[in-house]
Amino acid sequence: MTQRRDLPVPLLDTAAALRRRRENEAAAYLSRARRMIADRGWLVQSETGLPRPLSYTAGLSLRNLPELLVVGVAEREAAELLNATAKVMIESPVRFTVGSELDVKVGSAPPRRAHTVIHEGNLQYLALVLYGPQPCIEIVLD
Repeated sequence: MTQRRDLPVPLLDTAAALRRRRENEAAAYLSRARRMIADRGWLVQSETGLPRPLSYTAGLSLRNLPELLVVGVAEREAAELLNATAKVMIESPVRFTVGSELDVKVGSAPPRRAHTVIHEGNLQYLALVLYGPQPCIEIVLD
C-alpha cells in the first residue's frame, strides 16, 4: 500500500499560475468593459500612476466617432468632461475636427470652453485593445 508521503510532490509553477491569473483577470475586465459599452454606448477609463492623470473613452468608435482623451485633469472631472463631450458629439449634426470648440458644462461649475485637437498615437489603451487603432481627439480646456 502506497502511503501519501511516498507519492511524488507536484511542482507548483508559480510564474505560470500568476500569468494565468493575470490573463483571467484581463479577460474578465475586457468582458466587463464590453458589457458596459453595450449597455451605455461608451465608458471612460482613467489610467493611474502616471505623472499626469490620463482619461479616455472607449466605445465611441462603434458610432463612427473618434475616441476622446483628456490629460492633466483629475479623474472625476475628466469623466464628467468626457461624458458631457461624448453626449454633445453624439447629438450634434456637426462633425468635430481639429480646432472645434464647444462649451461643456461639468457638474455645478460654469460651462468651460473646450478645444479639440487630433492626438497622434494610441494612449487610450483599452480602446486600442477592444477595437484596434482608432482616431482620437484630445480635449483641451481653456
